[in-house]
Amino acid sequence: MHRILLAASAAIVLGWAGQAAAAPVGHVGADYSRADLSLGSGDANADIWTGSGSVVFPATASLNIALDGAVQNFRADGESTTTENGTAHADFHVGDNALAGGFVGFENSDNVTLWGAGVEGQYTGQMGGVVGQVGYGTSSDLNDADFWGERVEGRFYGNDNLRFAGHVGALQIKGDGGDTSLWNAGVDAEYQFASAPVSVWGGYERSSWDDLDLTADVFSVGVRYNFGGSLRDRDVAGSTMGSFGQLFGGNMGSAVVGILGGAF
Repeated sequence: MHRILLAASAAIVLGWAGQAAAAPVGHVGADYSRADLSLGSGDANADIWTGSGSVVFPATASLNIALDGAVQNFRADGESTTTENGTAHADFHVGDNALAGGFVGFENSDNVTLWGAGVEGQYTGQMGGVVGQVGYGTSSDLNDADFWGERVEGRFYGNDNLRFAGHVGALQIKGDGGDTSLWNAGVDAEYQFASAPVSVWGGYERSSWDDLDLTADVFSVGVRYNFGGSLRDRDVAGSTMGSFGQLFGGNMGSAVVGILGGAF
């Protein structure tokens, strides 16, 4: 059901944006990640395939509406699970270089759906910028456990089409069975070719779930088709503000939702 909602929502928004006076800004892409997992005294590897997209269009002169979504497939030890997440953003312009607003979103696996909302903001200068999000989520499938996520990302531009970024994030889960927390930190770089609106990127993220003595080193590569200008233009519009899945634990957070869904 959530796959159908993601596809339908993306089609509606892309169609609406195509009718808007101002051109939409965004991207679609595909990524591959290799996760090296360490759990206690044992090690394992996982392959992660991701398809994602984002579109931003102006609802008014001062308000941007954005929709992003992703589907991730995790494979480890002969088992497989798929998660989907989607986020809708409403952000107001604050001067010429900043956005501030909020979002609602979800993350879903076979048997678990997490819903949530939060606030966000970003500043983008000529040479760099920063974006931050804070959100709350809950799931009736997990006895209404509380999820709190925080994420901050810093950006630097070598030029308008050469982008470097680093992020840190944390996720706290509070429920009847006790409290637990995850954290993640990572870096990435992206370059868009001068001859076509296509970019390539690579990144590294380290995640840790201390209560399970679980760590993950995730190496990623991907390709994106961008529309609406340069990589910096994409950031200014809010297309890379941050997804629900990124906020609630990053790659490990999505895997946790899949695990809790009973796939592994």
